[in-house]
Amino acid sequence: MLKRLLFPALVALLTVGVLLAPAARGALEAHGRPAASGTVPKDTILASYPGGNTISKEIREKRPRADGYYHVDTPATIAELKALHVNTFLFLIWHSPTDWQDLQQDFMPAAQRAGIRVWAYIVPPSECDPDGWCSRPYQEDYVAWARNIAQLSVKYPNLTDWAIDDFTNGQNSQLFTPDYMQQMTDAAHSINPDLGLYTIAYYSTATSDAFLTKYAPYIKGVIFPYRDEPHANTTNTSSLRTQLDNVVAHTRAHGVDALLMIYTGRYSTFAPPTPDYARTALTIGMDYARKGEIQGLVSYGTPHLDQPAVNTENLSMYGNGGLVFRDYGGTTPQDGYESASQVVGVDPNARRYTLSFYRYNRFYGAPVAGRTMQVLVDGHVVWSSDVSTDQSAGGHEFRWMQVNGPVEIDPSLLRGHTKATLTFRLYETAAANFRSETAFDNLQTSGLTVTDGGFERQGTWTLDSTYGNLIPSVDVFDPRLPAHVFQAVSDVFSGNS
Repeated sequence: MLKRLLFPALVALLTVGVLLAPAARGALEAHGRPAASGTVPKDTILASYPGGNTISKEIREKRPRADGYYHVDTPATIAELKALHVNTFLFLIWHSPTDWQDLQQDFMPAAQRAGIRVWAYIVPPSECDPDGWCSRPYQEDYVAWARNIAQLSVKYPNLTDWAIDDFTNGQNSQLFTPDYMQQMTDAAHSINPDLGLYTIAYYSTATSDAFLTKYAPYIKGVIFPYRDEPHANTTNTSSLRTQLDNVVAHTRAHGVDALLMIYTGRYSTFAPPTPDYARTALTIGMDYARKGEIQGLVSYGTPHLDQPAVNTENLSMYGNGGLVFRDYGGTTPQDGYESASQVVGVDPNARRYTLSFYRYNRFYGAPVAGRTMQVLVDGHVVWSSDVSTDQSAGGHEFRWMQVNGPVEIDPSLLRGHTKATLTFRLYETAAANFRSETAFDNLQTSGLTVTDGGFERQGTWTLDSTYGNLIPSVDVFDPRLPAHVFQAVSDVFSGNS
């Protein structure tokens, strides 16, 4: 962990290395950063939340205390929040039995001195288990949580709200009946009538009149985590405005607030958020906050400034880059595809034209026949292999394998030509519905001149896609990715983006 006093200096010195694979057609907003104009209302929530399903989590002390637990490092956390320019912190009570103690004894007084608002964030029954892994000490007694959080908020007025994670998942709705919600409300408001309760509400829930009608009497607002539903990724922002418009329309009709949550740390999906993704998504949210349409933004799993990149996120075989085709699920109709193309030089007098490359496949869910890797030359398929049976298929893992060959290209396709279009493609020969990731690297040719056969640079291949769940990219590993994402969040929240 960086020394606490170095945070401001390092943030000032940090330069942003923006890293974004060119998007599939229609997949991302324009790569130009949305222009920020005006200021957000004074009470706008600009929050960071460590998250429970990411890498960074809370900053904890380097050594256990006498009780054997690693407690939250309050001074380092406050310093980082200042560097991020947030005004609110969602304090997660889950990962350690000492979290509630740390919130009461250490964090609340420090946050009050620093002028940072705090929300107590707890998990629902679906995130508890029989071994006691739950928000502690009150676990699934949410009336007790309401009462005790309210008592703490009276002592520390900067504790303004509390929140419950994935509120409607699984068995949670069985507990959170209107009668039980009324008990929770009464317990909190009998002590502090101003203490508000927020719930996580994913897109289908945040736009559900049935949900909002049922819970609006008991909640102050919803936190809407954007995931480009139904494709569940942290790459595509093209649907954000439409989805946010719908969320705002529904929550406003029911008289509840809406906050936008953006995943800036790794979410349970193939690709981690890039600096440009974080910057673009948060900037869109800031536009809505300036207009007063949402009450604020939450950065989920914000990387720590000194956090190294995860080595397994380097998907290349050699170097730092690779061509990656991802299908984020949902039924892709027959003939759907994602591709990467390049106009290559052709030796018109070459005796042979060949290709050699490596590939891997990994997937979630049972693969079915029909999703096919292809290589095309001027529209003619010269190599293909079904993802479900290819030798490189590795389930959740991946292994690079060289194509059997080299692949021989029919000379009649190229003889006399000086240029040709070379295309890598993931093509649905039949409708398929499973999540997969396919990558290519170390392309070598004879008779053809290819630029960047190692996929080490952006912009050398033209990417295309026919459906929103198909997202091709040239992934170039950035060893300073966490610091660059941190800076992107800081820039947006400070108004310097």
